[in-house]
Amino acid sequence: MIPELLVAMTIWGESRGETFEGKAAVASVILNRAVGKMARREAATVGEALRKVCLERAQFSCWNMDGRFTQESPYPSTAWIECWNLGKQLAEGNFKPTLRADHYHALYVTPAWAASMSRVAAIGRHVFYRG
Repeated sequence: MIPELLVAMTIWGESRGETFEGKAAVASVILNRAVGKMARREAATVGEALRKVCLERAQFSCWNMDGRFTQESPYPSTAWIECWNLGKQLAEGNFKPTLRADHYHALYVTPAWAASMSRVAAIGRHVFYRG
């Protein structure tokens, strides 16, 4: 799957009901994680890093453990167009992160890992952290 589609589907699956700011924050988490993978030499290219981040086991609820998308069809919708544009910008290296976050969770859960991280922001129905 091409990186921009994979990223767009992840952003859509995780934040389709959020404002553009919320979608961009999720995109920032994906990019910040991908940059980390490249810095640790876990990926040779941006596309490979994005694929690994989006499909990493138990990281994004919109992908199941077998790497299958668990959501309904994302298009056509305004939310999908925003997600596609963010995914394209990210894959092409034209996206500037809006947050320095590398983790987030929905407001209705509090995962154990959150206590060991620095809270960066709360946007819409998500809380963002830096580890």
